[in-house]
Order: sequence, then C-alpha cells, then structure tokens
Amino acid sequence: MFPSFYFSLMKYIYHFILLIVIIGLTICMPYAPKFATNFTADELYYSVMLDNVLAAGGYFLNFYLFIPYVYKRRRILYFVILFAYFMIVLYVPAGLNLLLQGFSLLVPVGFPSPQFLLLSLVYMLSYIARKRYEWQKLSEERTAFELAALKQQMQPHFFFNTLNGIYGLSIKESAQTSAYILKLASMMRYVLYESNSDKVALSKEMEHISNYCEMQQLRLGRNNVVHLKITGETGILQIAPFILIPFIENNFKHGISASKDTVMNICIHITADTIHFTSSNTMISQSSHEGVGIKNVKRRLELLYPRQHKLTISRDAQQFIVQLSVNL
Repeated sequence: MFPSFYFSLMKYIYHFILLIVIIGLTICMPYAPKFATNFTADELYYSVMLDNVLAAGGYFLNFYLFIPYVYKRRRILYFVILFAYFMIVLYVPAGLNLLLQGFSLLVPVGFPSPQFLLLSLVYMLSYIARKRYEWQKLSEERTAFELAALKQQMQPHFFFNTLNGIYGLSIKESAQTSAYILKLASMMRYVLYESNSDKVALSKEMEHISNYCEMQQLRLGRNNVVHLKITGETGILQIAPFILIPFIENNFKHGISASKDTVMNICIHITADTIHFTSSNTMISQSSHEGVGIKNVKRRLELLYPRQHKLTISRDAQQFIVQLSVNL
C-alpha cells in the first residue's frame, strides 16, 4: 500500500512543479509593447490568467486523454487534435472579446509565437510526464505480478498435500521418501532464492515444473493419469520464472477427480529460441478454469513478452486445452 501511495504522491508533486513552470512561462510571455499598452492592468491580468488556464488545460488533456486514448491508437488523429486545441487557444480570447462589453483580452498579433512556444512546451512536458508515469506504473505493476506469482507458488495447500504424501510414504517405509524430501527442499530453494531475478535458466524452470508435477501426483489416485513430456535442449536459454506453472497448477486444481477417470497431458517442446507449451486435461465440470492465476499470467506475458508470445485457451465438453508459444 505504501509504494502505491508514494507513487501517487510523486505524480501529483510532479504535476504541481510542471504547472508552476507553465505559469511562470506564461507570465513572462512577451506581447507586442505597442499592443499591450492599450490595455488596463486588469485586462492584462485576466489575459495572463486565461493563458494559464488554457495552458494547464492543454497539459492535463494531453496527459489524461490525448496520449492514453488517441496517441496509442491513431497517431495522425493525435496530432490533428493537438493542432485543433492550439487553434482553440488562439481564438478563445477573441471570442470572449465579442461576448464581453467594455472589456478586452489580449489577442496575439501576427504569428502567435508566444502561445505557439508555450503550448509546444506544455505538450512536450505532458508527454514526458505521461511516459514517466507509464514507466513507473509498469514497473510497479510488474513487481506486483512477480510478487503475486511468487506467492502463488507458496500456497500452503500445495505444501500440506506434499508433506502428507511424503508422510504416507514414510509410513510405508518407502525407499522414495528421502528422494521426495530432497525434491521438496529443491523446490523451496528455487521459489525462495533462485527465482528472485527477472530471468532464470530455462533448465531450472523445467526442473521445477518436473518436480512440481511429480509432487502433485503423490496425492492422486490411480484413476488420475498425468503425462509430462519435455523435449529439446534448454542450452543457455532463460525465461521469466513461473510463466508456465499457473497453467499446470490450474490443471491439477480443476482437472482432477477422486471418483472419475481423468487424463492430463503436458507437453513442452524447446527449439532454438522458442518454447512451445501445450496442456490438456479432462473437464470435470463446466465451471471456469480461468481464475486469478490465469489472469495474472496473461498480464505477465503482456508485460514481459509483448508481441513475443501467442496464447490460445480453448475447451470443449471433454477437455480444457492451453497452447502457448514464447519467443525467448
């Protein structure tokens, strides 16, 4: 909560500083001396205040409306709108002069150099401020999703189920007990320490996925079949941690039944610079498989691999299918 409050506070402080700059530049705007001497002090004062309001309006409109809703979609229309606002700024004083009786506002003489320079600077400052805001927001959002992904791997029910499974093996005095304890320790070490960076070795992520599936199967019955196939060479490739796990976790959450026969197929194929992930599992019910975890990973893919991934999620009466390709 504190980082969000600090982020918002800094945004408003930044706006305030820029507005002070705009107001200062407006006060210093040069008008033709022979033209300005024909006006009273009040008329000059209100003219300057009007310039302030119009300049501030250009700043906030560009920051909150023009850039996010027009610039990112239609660049030509964006510049047309900026020019249209500039023309409005020029003709507002003249229009008010027609409405006001016995009171005149300063109207630019010849080429409106002061207004042109001022509004150009306002557009530039608002563009810089907007890009800075978007970068900070993206950074904060990315951090939030990374933390959410980390917390998702630390869900207590997974470890409780795993520990119960290992406990069951120990009662049977299975020779696999120590091996599963080591796998669990390896998973905890990966989640807590090795996955804190933006990218991790693809080989480590594949090992984590393999361990995760193996641990999940400790709690499954004979009627639940899981096939995991990983092919290709990981080499020196790296990947953002926990990109694939949410889909696999979703399969174990929604595609397993204690009474019905279920089949889960997970296939990961690695090529020179791309990873292809496909998973399918038996539909136990028609309830939505796309919970918070899937929404989070979709957003993470947009943030971390923009235009570098293709995700397809489909379903029918029997299966829930996920297909994902990521260019690493």
